[in-house]
Amino acid sequence: MSVYVMILNWNGLRYTPSCINSIQKQDYTQAPVKIFVGDQGSMDGSRETLQSISTTTGWFDLVNFGSNLGFSQGYNRLIEFVKSNYVDPQYWFFLNNDTKLFEDAISALLECLKTDYNYAIAGLDAYEYNGGTTKNDRTGKLSGFGGWIRRDDSKLNIDGFGKYWTDGFSGYKPGMEKQPWFEDDYESGGMMMVKNLVLNQVWAKHGRWFD
Repeated sequence: MSVYVMILNWNGLRYTPSCINSIQKQDYTQAPVKIFVGDQGSMDGSRETLQSISTTTGWFDLVNFGSNLGFSQGYNRLIEFVKSNYVDPQYWFFLNNDTKLFEDAISALLECLKTDYNYAIAGLDAYEYNGGTTKNDRTGKLSGFGGWIRRDDSKLNIDGFGKYWTDGFSGYKPGMEKQPWFEDDYESGGMMMVKNLVLNQVWAKHGRWFD
């Protein structure tokens, strides 16, 4: 199953190379995982560093936007570039550049999405980094995941990680591995794997994925 990892970089010298390195260490080997990095006019030397890494290793394609387009427009521009120059993948994985993945992240997301045809998007929990590299190192504080939309008195209310933050929910708890997935109404745009069929339907109708 082909996967394209999509990353935006803006002055991310401290984070982006480490993020890319964590992708290279993934245990998913059934098909190549291709990485695309869109640089948004970085001025901290990260664009030059990433270009050097790309040229030396061939790990990823670097696309220079020349200016900071922001999150939504930046990702839409990167998707447009990929669609214009490459065959679509089976899955798109949108990932924040300040993220380090556990080694089984991509395998786990793919397993979730292929298990049930009704699942269109899958996301990951985000933990504050504690130096760990494996799935058993979830000891940092839980800082983000998807959420739910409640309709109370005709109003939309978002229940996301903020509820758990204020309730003192602090990272991995014994027993969480018994229910590794749960259904929600939305996922974080910075850790989101999407089936190509779904992305293409939205793209065809709206000419963009992120609004």
